[in-house]
Amino acid sequence: MKNKYITPEQFRIQLICNILEKGASLKKIKNDVNDKLRENNLKQYSNRIYSEDIRKIREGDFDYIGKDKKEQTFSVIYYVSLDQYRFEEDTPFPKFSLLDENERLTVPFLKGILKPYESLPAVGKILNELNEIFDLTEEEIKSSAAVVVTKPIIHNSEKVHENIIKILEHIKNKNCVEFMYTTVHNLNDKLSASFMCEIIPLQIKLHENLYYLIGQNIKKENRIVNFRIDKIKGSIDAIEDEETGELKKFNSIDIKSLNLEQYFKNVIGVWCYSEKDKTETIKIKFRDWAASYILAQPLHDSQKIIRDFYKVEFGEKVFDEIIISIDTRLSPEFDNDNNRKKTILERSNELAFLLGRFREFCEVIE
Repeated sequence: MKNKYITPEQFRIQLICNILEKGASLKKIKNDVNDKLRENNLKQYSNRIYSEDIRKIREGDFDYIGKDKKEQTFSVIYYVSLDQYRFEEDTPFPKFSLLDENERLTVPFLKGILKPYESLPAVGKILNELNEIFDLTEEEIKSSAAVVVTKPIIHNSEKVHENIIKILEHIKNKNCVEFMYTTVHNLNDKLSASFMCEIIPLQIKLHENLYYLIGQNIKKENRIVNFRIDKIKGSIDAIEDEETGELKKFNSIDIKSLNLEQYFKNVIGVWCYSEKDKTETIKIKFRDWAASYILAQPLHDSQKIIRDFYKVEFGEKVFDEIIISIDTRLSPEFDNDNNRKKTILERSNELAFLLGRFREFCEVIE
C-alpha cells in the first residue's frame, strides 16, 4: 500500500469494512488484516487496536466519501453464538477513495477512455496522477493500452480545446460572450465571411466527434442555438456594457429555470428546433446487419421495437428485419414556398445523416 493519498489507518479500516460485509471473529479480522499489512510492509496490530477500529466504524469516526456532507453511523452487530462481527443487513456500506480489487480494474479502462483527450492540459496530468493515486502496477498501466477508442483526430484540436477552456471560464463567471463565426455550410473558411455572435454560453456537447457550444442568442430573443466550436474565429470575449463599461452578466436564476435536458429530450444530436417543429413518432425498418447494429446502438433514447425479427425478401435474398419507432422533433410537413409535402428525411437533416450510413438496409415508413 504505497499510495501517499491513503494513510495506513485508513487502509486498515477499509480492509476491516470489507471483512465485516461477510462477518468474522475479532481474531480472524486481526489475522486477515495483519496479513494484508505485512504484504505492504506495514506495521501489525493487536486485538485492542482492531476493537477500537470497530468502534470508530460504528460511530463513523473515520474518513469516507461524503463525510464532509453529513455525519453517519454504521451499525456493526456482534453475534455471540457465532463469535462474529458483521454489518447489520440494512446498514449502508461506507464508500472509500481507496479502490477494492474489482474497482481497480476500472482505472486502466478509464485511462484508455481518456487517452484520446490527453492533449487537454488537465487530462494529461490526471492520466499521470492516476498511476500514483491508485498505486498502479506496471502490468495495470500497460493494460490501459488494451482499451482503444477509435475515432478520427479532431480537426485543429489544439485551438478547439483552447476555445473550450475559454468558454468554460466564461460559463463559470456568468459572462455573456461574443465571437466571430463562420457557418458550417461555408466550406472555405478563408474566403467565407464571418459574422459576430452575442451569446449566453450554457453548455458544451460532444457529438459525432465534434464539439458544440449550446447557448442563447441574445440578438434573437434568447433562442437556443448551437455553434460548432471549430468554426469560431478569433477570440471568445466577454461582452462589455457600452454605458457602464462593466462586463455583461447573464442571470443565473433564469438559466437554472431553463431545462436543457428536457429541451434536447426529443432531439437527435445537437439540433436546435423552433416552435414550429413538433415531436412526432416515426417508424423505421432495419434489415440484416443494420437491424443487429441498431439494437446494440439505439438511434435515440425513445427507441422502441414495434416488430421484432421477421423474414423479408429483398431482391433475390431473404433477410431478418425489425421495425422500430422513435419520437423526434421534425420541421413542418409542408414547404412554405410551394406547399410541397416533404419526406421525413427532408424534415430532419440529422436523421438523414444518421440513416445514410445504413444505405439500402434501412427505410423510413412514411
